[in-house]
Amino acid sequence: MIKKRRQLSEQYIIFDLEATCWKNQHELMEQEIIEIGAYKIDPTGEIIDEFDQLIRPVIHPSLSNFCQELTGIEQSQVNGAQVFDVVFQQFYDWIAPFEYDSQLLSWGSKDYKLIRQQCRNENIDLGWMKYGDLKGAYRQLVGLSRSIGLARALKNEGIEFEGDMHNALDDSYNLSLLFVKYLHQWSKYT
Repeated sequence: MIKKRRQLSEQYIIFDLEATCWKNQHELMEQEIIEIGAYKIDPTGEIIDEFDQLIRPVIHPSLSNFCQELTGIEQSQVNGAQVFDVVFQQFYDWIAPFEYDSQLLSWGSKDYKLIRQQCRNENIDLGWMKYGDLKGAYRQLVGLSRSIGLARALKNEGIEFEGDMHNALDDSYNLSLLFVKYLHQWSKYT
């Protein structure tokens, strides 16, 4: 008797990160992820779950005043949070790539580069991750000559931003609304 291979269900993970930052950021200052916010979307476009965790930075453990004002994340909040490898394991378990065919999507490649950098620093394997950049895809999808920010894209689409900008979960939610609007067209561009 031949066993059928279990077919993986498809899901999309729309994610956003917040990271340590400084007003006059010098390129030599290594950023660390301080928040992961994400929404899980099924193939029909329904949001089925959310993930939001703060992360305690270790290279630059003190958040700048600029970073706290920009993100709304307070020093006391990250002081009480888990470190990156613990939170990233929780994120991986939440995604469940061993059960689902998952594509991780963000607005621009900066978030993906941050995850890659921090995982490389922590010796975490990302071989399972399928990634797509919705910022570049949106530019192609609607025929723009250059990429624009998420707030501008939402405005162009008549979608009012909900929540606070530079909050990873709120940014992910709003990006999810844009993603669902063009659900079946992104695959041509990501």
